[in-house]
Amino acid sequence: MTRLFTFFFCLLLPVAALAEPARFEARTLALPPALWEAGGTAVSGQLYGRVAMRKVKYARVLAERALDLPAQAAAWSGTGTAGEGGGVRRLEIAAPGASLAGFNEARLDYLTADPARPGCLGLAVALAGPGRTEIFVSDPLETVDQLTPGFADAPARDAVDVARADWTAKGLRYQISRLLDREPDQLWRYSQDGLSTFVQRRFRKDLTRVGAIDVVLARGQDVQVNLVVSLDAAGKGKTVLDWYAIPKRIFDLGDGRTILRLYVGRHLREIAPGAKAVSLKEMALMFFKQNQDDVVRSRNVERILFVPSGLDSAAVASGLPRNLPARAREVFSGRGELAANLEELRQAPFKDMALSSVAVLQSPQDLGQPFAQTLEGARLADVAPRRDVPALLAATAERCSSFGAPCDIEDANGLVGQDPLWSVDFGALSQPGGEPAGQPGEQPPVAPAFAGQMLSSPGRLAFSSAPDGLGVECSGGGLTLETGASFTPEPGRAYSLWLELGRARQGLSGVTAQAYGSGRTVSVAVKPGMPAVFPELPPKVEGVRLDFSATGPELSLTLRRAVLQSWDKAAPRRNLFSARYLFDESRDLMAARTGPASLTLSASGPAFDPQWLVLDLATPPWNAADEPPCVDVAFGGRHAKIPLRSPSSRVAVYLPGAPGLDARANTPGWPAISLALTGGASGAGLECPRAVLAGQRLATWPQVLETQGLLDLAGDERTLSGLDQAQAESMANSARWLPMGKADVPSGTGPVRFARNPWLEVEALLLADASGPALKSLGRPAQAAGQGGAKTGKLLGILVGTAALCLAWLAARRGVSAKAFEALGDWLDASAGPSGAPLRVKPWLIAALAVLAAGILPGAGGVRLVTMLGTLLAVPIWRALRVRIASRFPGLAGAASLHYCSGFLACAALAAAVRAAGAAPVSETFGMCGLWLFCAALATHFKRRPNAHDSAGSTQ
Repeated sequence: MTRLFTFFFCLLLPVAALAEPARFEARTLALPPALWEAGGTAVSGQLYGRVAMRKVKYARVLAERALDLPAQAAAWSGTGTAGEGGGVRRLEIAAPGASLAGFNEARLDYLTADPARPGCLGLAVALAGPGRTEIFVSDPLETVDQLTPGFADAPARDAVDVARADWTAKGLRYQISRLLDREPDQLWRYSQDGLSTFVQRRFRKDLTRVGAIDVVLARGQDVQVNLVVSLDAAGKGKTVLDWYAIPKRIFDLGDGRTILRLYVGRHLREIAPGAKAVSLKEMALMFFKQNQDDVVRSRNVERILFVPSGLDSAAVASGLPRNLPARAREVFSGRGELAANLEELRQAPFKDMALSSVAVLQSPQDLGQPFAQTLEGARLADVAPRRDVPALLAATAERCSSFGAPCDIEDANGLVGQDPLWSVDFGALSQPGGEPAGQPGEQPPVAPAFAGQMLSSPGRLAFSSAPDGLGVECSGGGLTLETGASFTPEPGRAYSLWLELGRARQGLSGVTAQAYGSGRTVSVAVKPGMPAVFPELPPKVEGVRLDFSATGPELSLTLRRAVLQSWDKAAPRRNLFSARYLFDESRDLMAARTGPASLTLSASGPAFDPQWLVLDLATPPWNAADEPPCVDVAFGGRHAKIPLRSPSSRVAVYLPGAPGLDARANTPGWPAISLALTGGASGAGLECPRAVLAGQRLATWPQVLETQGLLDLAGDERTLSGLDQAQAESMANSARWLPMGKADVPSGTGPVRFARNPWLEVEALLLADASGPALKSLGRPAQAAGQGGAKTGKLLGILVGTAALCLAWLAARRGVSAKAFEALGDWLDASAGPSGAPLRVKPWLIAALAVLAAGILPGAGGVRLVTMLGTLLAVPIWRALRVRIASRFPGLAGAASLHYCSGFLACAALAAAVRAAGAAPVSETFGMCGLWLFCAALATHFKRRPNAHDSAGSTQ
């Protein structure tokens, strides 16, 4: 019989991320030990995965209109000052009288040269109406994506010390000073309130030009910040800011500390637009569930920073402006996009107001520190509502926009495939791991062999492995990238060029694409990250080149990718899984030594068009008398020699430009790659610690997805090998069970590890036809001794409850219930025993304590039942105390119902006090006692009443 073992996604347990390679997620799935309880050494079966496509928020752009930038929008490299305008530069990008009709977003494209020195960028929109002007601004701090220890520790920053300040216990003097609004001092007061500790201080701090409050935390400390402000120009009145409504973000400083940033400027503009002045009155740091002594001893909050808002004087001249929602995202390294939502401006009461101005507010986050931020473009956009779409669909839409093709992701067959004429990916030449080796700012040199015809410069030319591509430094008049593409333009086809640059762009003034041939040259300006479409082309294109012009004698930039492509305007549209696109590919090569100075490299996996063979080579140093060392590279049966410039060097062989190397040999699988050292020191060997083959592949999404690892089970990487178009389309609609190959799981196999896949996620695993135990044995662990009676106890309780209901029904039919309630009421009202002896408290109290103590013996399952029975004895105990209470407080014990109600109130107050002290279980016991006393108070109304047939009653 087939047995199925299902391990669901909800069982994924987090583990330490540092213990796993970067290519795996932190979550894992532990396999249940019951799999091997039958004594087998391994469990085998067919592995299936319920795989779904990852979703992202995506908004489709329906229409756009470019806005003209002023001449001074070029890179602003310098320092801000705290003088007039607060170091803020205002750039007008729309003239008065312009219209926002038909657009719901304003977008800014900007470049950041150094992420450690970010710039603040905001959008200010002014509307004019009859007798009033409304100003909307987006938060300029939105474009800040990184903070550094230097930012947190800068001595000139507007800050207040916490850890190094004087602390004292909070007393009556502080509360009186707060009540009378006296001048605050610089002491931080601490106090314990329940389970939490508070450290607070009073302020008189103007927040009108403050954009954020940063809390510098040590050792990952968690803290809640409660702020009290005054929205009155004279500083009167108090408003408590809602902690949960304040936008916030945590920045990791990389040295063990974090910064909790509270965007108070944005929040104040939302709740109090038009306020002339805002001042901070009090700040309280709340340490949840932390002891006061521990907080005072550790002092994990170092300081409080007040960060400027990035708004100029004109923006706050009439009070706080209104907030304009905005979001910033990094399109690729160094290039960002700020999108401001204009939807509120199209609603009442602003929709009838005229547009007065649209301006960009730009400033450094570090006043007085140099920074470089370039405003590349501005545009208005009509954007469809954001919705969840598969991540690969959003990526495809971006890919279509890279060559200027109009794609409709709402239409199942609304996409255009990619048809590249030439492309090169420089990402393979970047520093592994994305971080430069050596000292900060140092990038290891790289020698691009046989790339001289592609990259050239009139002067010096040097290359290095940058974190985000190939670093190029040149002098003497700029850089030229020759594509070597030649073609005959076809009618009805569009031709464009796409260029991606990294973060470094020092000295770059512009990029121009030139298509030449037939005695003509057609030029078009290229903006990195935007498709440059050729309006026309020569009848015969003999070549296409990129010219990088420099502002001075030196030029330094990072190349990432360049693609020359075309698309047929009349071609039928394709669906997501049939259209082909260009994908970057790379293979880590396995090295095998064939001699002291020779190696063989082997590759595996699907074939692609290789462009770069990246080799890290090492050989002993040589002297001038030795023959200069060279490495003979054989690829596909052909040979080429590469000179070595230093004992340790990185060589990047540009395969399309290497004479004699056939990168696409007509042989099955990958051709053999061999390396052999000639020359160098006598007896020298050759080492190759890293070898990578990189290139690009024109493929469909199913062809790409089937090769990507999803998980690691017992050391074996699992993929969706054989994924076809029909399966991919089905998976796009909802999660589907897909085969992942045969699985043999040895006993004691570690947890399943899940790969960092940007497109797919595994929700559940299924092992079918398994050789392990039956499925029902995996449902729940066997019950331990002493717990087997839980089920029996439930059945017994059901039987007892049923019997009690039957007895109550019979008693009601015979009138017994009324007599029983009357007897209960008489017993509760009695202040003495049947013989007139006074009631004793001690026996009932001993019995209650004994029952509560016995409740510990049955374990956790029986505690509640025994506790309920023990607290029931609170009623006879309080009954016996009635005479003593009446002797001191006659008004409380005169009537039985009032006597038991007073007991209920006493137990409730005692339960609240005990709970505040942190003893919740004891508090529940007192609460249950109070509940029984309240029920007793109700039952006293059922006592027997005298009537006309009662002679004693008649006499009374």
